[in-house]
Amino acid sequence: MGLVLRAESALAWFLRAAAGYLTALACGCAAVVGGFAPFREIDGDFAGLGLFLLTFVGLPSLALLLLTAPMREGDLHRPVLAITLCGPAMFAGFFLGVWCLLGLILFQLGFVGFLLPSPRLRLVSRPDRLHR
Repeated sequence: MGLVLRAESALAWFLRAAAGYLTALACGCAAVVGGFAPFREIDGDFAGLGLFLLTFVGLPSLALLLLTAPMREGDLHRPVLAITLCGPAMFAGFFLGVWCLLGLILFQLGFVGFLLPSPRLRLVSRPDRLHR
């Protein structure tokens, strides 16, 4: 029996990417809340900001990750994903202001540049009928 090198499935890659994205988004929201805590009283405004970011940035970004998962092995996957992930950030930045727009775009680009997982490769045995 021979061995063949194969990439992980698109669903497994998406689940790893989604877990990293949601973790980074939660840590980013916590950092924003922690940064503003000395200047204002913590109340429901920050919970509303987190819900707004999850709804209008997080979920569309996860949908774009899911749509581009089959192309994860291509050379242009990261640049295309970096550009398309700026779309939800620009939409949310329209409502939140210029500084938030800049922060969201930098967050999306930082995720693609540093946290987006590469597809894992694994060795699998090739069936006997294909090995001659």
